Amino acid sequence: MAYWIFHSVDHTYKLPEALKEAPRHGNVLSFRVSRYAAEITPGDTVYVCFGGPINRSPGLYATATVLTLPDTIQPKAWERRYEAKPFPPAERGVWLKIEQLRVPPVPRGAIYGELPEHQFVKTRGNGTNFRLTPEQASAIEGLIAKPRALGDPTRAGSRSGSTR
Repeated sequence: MAYWIFHSVDHTYKLPEALKEAPRHGNVLSFRVSRYAAEITPGDTVYVCFGGPINRSPGLYATATVLTLPDTIQPKAWERRYEAKPFPPAERGVWLKIEQLRVPPVPRGAIYGELPEHQFVKTRGNGTNFRLTPEQASAIEGLIAKPRALGDPTRAGSRSGSTR
């Protein structure tokens, strides 16, 4: 078994929205494979990350399992709704089984801090597929296990016009 980061960016695919819809489709999602096709195999663990501007909450959104060998696949019609720009009708990819959504996501900065020498960090996520060592995967699992706030709480005084 191998470990991977699969990465999508805001200007190509609206991954957080697609992940929210995935449960209605058996939690199966296609994902492009741009490199390492000879190494990615069914049963591998994938950390599904989303990049983009900070206001889109970049980070680790899901854990998944690879279901198929990389091959030419056609994403389902429902997935195509989340393309920011049209993808080719068929391209090399795999089918992933989404195991767990990370709500809230593990922030990108936490991953960068934990894996400062990893290619994912050095390239600032410029790429789609990144190999992880078992030790790096363990470090990510440690980040997943840490409690995270659900967001910045609204201050009591700014919720309404009331001064009570």
